[in-house]
Amino acid sequence: MEFTLAERFVLQSALPEKGTLLTLKVLEKLRMDLAPSEEEIKKYGITLEENGVRWSKGTEEVKEIEVGSAVLDVIKERFKELDKEKELTMQHLPVLEKLAIVSFE
Repeated sequence: MEFTLAERFVLQSALPEKGTLLTLKVLEKLRMDLAPSEEEIKKYGITLEENGVRWSKGTEEVKEIEVGSAVLDVIKERFKELDKEKELTMQHLPVLEKLAIVSFE
């Protein structure tokens, strides 16, 4: 599945920090895949600031990231929790649609 840099940051920030050993192992690879590479950090001027991550414009390039069924189940569960807690934001919407977690068609 293809993700822009912004979508990768949104998805990474939404992933659960706690869970079973199996959940954490499944998410470990996804976190690494979502993280920007050293080349991307330089290319886009990515910096970590007090109020979040910043990068230069023009980062609409996509990166192919494998999202298997076990990972997708964990992500869906996490987004259900965020929805129940009314913690979803507009930044989450493109990721929810891309992962077919929600559709307005």
